[in-house]
Amino acid sequence: MARKAKHTTEETKATITDAFLELYADERLDKITVGAIISKAHVTRSTFYYHYRDVFDLLEKTEDELFDNYIESVLPYAMLSIVNNDFTTYISVIDSAFEQYKHKLKIFMVTKADARFTNKLKAYARSQLLKQIGITGDDMSIEQKLVLEYIVNAMYGTLTWWIANDKPISISEILEIANRINTQGPLTVLKS
Repeated sequence: MARKAKHTTEETKATITDAFLELYADERLDKITVGAIISKAHVTRSTFYYHYRDVFDLLEKTEDELFDNYIESVLPYAMLSIVNNDFTTYISVIDSAFEQYKHKLKIFMVTKADARFTNKLKAYARSQLLKQIGITGDDMSIEQKLVLEYIVNAMYGTLTWWIANDKPISISEILEIANRINTQGPLTVLKS
């Protein structure tokens, strides 16, 4: 009779990822070794290399997993909330998903933000916003492109600030403020 594996593939990958994130939170990427990761994760070197080519591959796959499991599932709801001025329908989905991924979001958006993840998130935000308002990117004027960049970068900056400051207000308050900024203009809201 075959022995039962101690961990599933997903559990092993999660253990490796958690060990990596613990190191990455305090170290520069070029200072993190496979040896340090496997020591912290209590896995073998061959187990690491079975799943990842190197530390850079692990970083990329960790960012992609965060994007696929959080950003792609939550951002459309956030956009719907803003576009439809509806801050109650999707809040529980957004907030519960955030709680699950807040540690990774803080690392990849605040403490160790990198251009690859940031650009991918912003590109997805652009596409979702355009989809929600029914505009295709190909037919946009220069002014529309500029306004789109303004909105996406403002939203990214707001989300980054919110995460960096450990959620000082609720997600529904963030969305309400974003809606007021979008409908009244930032200077009007700032002066109020």
